[in-house]
Amino acid sequence: MPAISVIMAVYNTDRYLRRAVLSILQQTFLDFEFIIVDDGSTDRSPTLLRAFAGVDRRVNTIRNSENRGVPASLNRALAAARAPLTAVMDSDDVALPNRLLQQLHFMQTRPEVSLLGTQVKLVDPYGFAMLRTTDLPLESGQIQNDLLKLTWPIVHPTVVFRTEAARDRGGYDSRFPVHHDHDLFLKLSEAGELANLPEVHLLYRRHGAALTARKGNRQELTTILESAATRRGGLPELRSTDSRSSYFNILTVESRSVKVRLLGWAMADVLLFRRGAWRALVAQVGSIIRRIQKR
Repeated sequence: MPAISVIMAVYNTDRYLRRAVLSILQQTFLDFEFIIVDDGSTDRSPTLLRAFAGVDRRVNTIRNSENRGVPASLNRALAAARAPLTAVMDSDDVALPNRLLQQLHFMQTRPEVSLLGTQVKLVDPYGFAMLRTTDLPLESGQIQNDLLKLTWPIVHPTVVFRTEAARDRGGYDSRFPVHHDHDLFLKLSEAGELANLPEVHLLYRRHGAALTARKGNRQELTTILESAATRRGGLPELRSTDSRSSYFNILTVESRSVKVRLLGWAMADVLLFRRGAWRALVAQVGSIIRRIQKR
């Protein structure tokens, strides 16, 4: 049985997939399995995944016959996981080489912790650093407080959690196609403590097609909070949010300079005839227009 099961959901991310997968396969810690669910991709992603599975026995690929969404795909991977710890990886990000080693050591020495994240560095579609490194809270009390205040003190593709604790609480809830991670974090906070490592262990990619445009769907978050209150018999009085927990504003409400930079990359992709470039360009223009209209 491996020490860690790494799970990933993939849907039409062939542009970034190879580097994402290699960043896991080239970890300094080797005793893991890598369960990748292709969620009905129509690009080159299935071909790339078959190639990886053919050369590395740690890679286990599963294909959905149709697009079922991220929560359902991650649940399928979680069901196949054999290790006591499960690590999440996104198909467009890059894990730094010591990520799994450092997280395994922490989880082995802190049995009271049910879920562990890390700091991230935000990068653009070409891998260049965009903004400063995150400074997320490290201790469980502040993290749980911030989750209940609907801020984001944990970055989903950095987490490692205890496999059985997640399964016992139903895994990812498919009612929440965008904020399924927030729901899981709150459920796992009821199984143990939450924590973040102080070091960066992930390059977190921002691009027009990413699911990181998380400003919308407030109703999902409201329902998640109501569910947490029902499970807990109410919610505690919340402290003021630590200013560093507002880091997710960097990821979701980008500064004007970052918006312009993303627009520039999208226009360059159109000129280079990249797949999905027009869609990404329209998304960036629409985002800038909405920002202007709110003023």
